[in-house]
Amino acid sequence: MDEPFSGLDRAMRTHVRNETIALLRQLDTATLIVTHDPEEAIALGDRIAVMRDGKIIACDSYRNLPPELLDCPPEMTMLAAQ
Repeated sequence: MDEPFSGLDRAMRTHVRNETIALLRQLDTATLIVTHDPEEAIALGDRIAVMRDGKIIACDSYRNLPPELLDCPPEMTMLAAQ
C-alpha cells in the first residue's frame, strides 16, 4: 500500500490504521506499506526498511534501527513490512 492513511486527519488516521493492523494480523496477511511517517512505520511494521534514492539503506525492527534513521527526512522513504 502506498501511503494509505496520508489523506486522513490525525484522529481518523490513528483509528483506521489500528483497524487495518488488526484486520491484517487476523487474516495473517503479509503487507508492504510505503510511508514517510516514522510513527506510522513503527506502528505498522514488524520490520522497517529505510530507503534513500531508491535504495534500501537499512532494514530491521525499529528497535534495532539507528535513531537518526527514524527521523525520516523528506528524501527518505520508509517501508513497513507486516
